[in-house]
Amino acid sequence: MCIAILNPNNVTLKKKVLKTCWENNTDGAGMLYLADGKLTTHKEMSNFDSFYDHYSSVRKQYKTSQIVIHFRISTHGKVNLTNCHPFITNDDWGFVHNGIISAAPKHADFSDTYMFNREILQKLPADWIHNDALYDLVQEYIGSSKLLFLNTDNEAFIVNEDWGVWDLGCWFSNTTYKASRYYDYGGTKVYKGTSAAASTITPTLPTGKWDAWDDDDVDTWNDSFDYKWNSATGKYDRVTVEKEEEFTSNPWEKSGELTYDDQCESCMEHKECRYDYGYESSVCRQCATDIYAPF
Repeated sequence: MCIAILNPNNVTLKKKVLKTCWENNTDGAGMLYLADGKLTTHKEMSNFDSFYDHYSSVRKQYKTSQIVIHFRISTHGKVNLTNCHPFITNDDWGFVHNGIISAAPKHADFSDTYMFNREILQKLPADWIHNDALYDLVQEYIGSSKLLFLNTDNEAFIVNEDWGVWDLGCWFSNTTYKASRYYDYGGTKVYKGTSAAASTITPTLPTGKWDAWDDDDVDTWNDSFDYKWNSATGKYDRVTVEKEEEFTSNPWEKSGELTYDDQCESCMEHKECRYDYGYESSVCRQCATDIYAPF
């Protein structure tokens, strides 16, 4: 999952856009920019306001630098600063990654991106990106992933650029910079789409607190219990927080999961999706298989 952003020097992203990225990709954030001609990174694991304050100061102090931004969702490796993007390849190049690099060497502690940088990119010639043959080999190696590079000449290069989207004057590797397309009821995500299953169900909500269909804050009102949608009864059942299910498995391996027509938020290519509660996003079968592959 994750999201990578190319922020050109003439664009300042609004705080709410980056906050949405932070909330949708919760395992750390980082940025890469040029400070007095030197590639510089900044990483943050827990405090969005601190991250945004640093972004704002970079925008003001280093006005000519493009900024590469990344928000991580962990699929492999530990959740820590070591695995937080961006990564420095050499004195002249740094990068971030969105997707799963299945071919990367495996390590229990390190992410696929960390291993890809250490075992592949750092061993290539410094100018590999300008060599058509090496570029094609790297592109084939990463599959449907996207790579975003910045060099000391303030040049940005995007591998698999067409699988992302240009919006707000920036390039985004997927659409998790946008507000969720799912209603949130006490931690239950209900798809806003127009599939038969989604459009014909009228939820029967608990009385007294559930006033609005699109109220995104209802999950914060009580710490001791929650509600989850019961598709068999067409109602929300009250459950204690301690007994809530952890949505950390492949939704394509579960029976009864809703399949709907959407754009996969990982590869931005496939349309037949299921909702991954662990990563709070639409995911196609191929990307889900990569995400939940043993590592």
